[in-house]
Amino acid sequence: MTLPGRCIRGEHFHRSAGGNGFGINARNKVSVFTAPVKRFCADSARRMRGLRTSTLPYSGGVVEYGVVDYGSSPDAGRETPSTLFLHGLAGTLEDVRPLASGVPGRKVFANLPAHGRSTGPDDLAAYSWPALAEDLLALVEHVFPGEQVYGIGSSMGSATLLHAAPAAPGVFSGVTLCIPPTAWESRVAQRAAYDECARVVETDGVDALVDAGRLVPLPPAENPDKPVTWPDVAAELLPTVFRGAALTDLPDPVVPHELKVLR
Repeated sequence: MTLPGRCIRGEHFHRSAGGNGFGINARNKVSVFTAPVKRFCADSARRMRGLRTSTLPYSGGVVEYGVVDYGSSPDAGRETPSTLFLHGLAGTLEDVRPLASGVPGRKVFANLPAHGRSTGPDDLAAYSWPALAEDLLALVEHVFPGEQVYGIGSSMGSATLLHAAPAAPGVFSGVTLCIPPTAWESRVAQRAAYDECARVVETDGVDALVDAGRLVPLPPAENPDKPVTWPDVAAELLPTVFRGAALTDLPDPVVPHELKVLR
């Protein structure tokens, strides 16, 4: 059995986030960068290992999230915008915790619906990027009432932010996209990949999907020695989540075309 390579966890098999990306700041400008994201330092790992999480009810279940404030006092770092971190498809908040290394101020990590210990319905539409953006905005309003927040997303997390930001102007002070997903014309092939992944899970199980993924060559940016990871979505919901991702896309290209790019 041969499967498309980008369907196990995110669209790039990423466990530790890194690589290239671009950001949109509060003035609607995009800054393009090619430097790797800093790796998770040992000191940050010690401080974040005991992350405590809470849950927030939404229409389809509950969303799990955790808040970290490295300040020595309740007000420490509050002059710095809070930062929200979002993972990719079939991943969890653990995947994007490395991105917090060196980021000042308050940090919030969230598991999107049906991922990790967040729950979700057996409904394709619930896992479209606009639907995830709506759920995200409810979480932002709960955690950051009256505040602006900076968003950092990986793959599906990037797509969720790109739908959320224009839907709620002024909520995000800026957005950084790490490993953005396929979109528009290139999304066609990815839809087929997700449909095939859903079929394999339904007919042969999650282990068969992971075993097939081991045979796919890694992109040059990936570490060939990294451990294989399993999807962090309940097996009974995984086909629905894949098919929901297959039916979605980024906003109309006119939105990013209107942004000024800083190089």
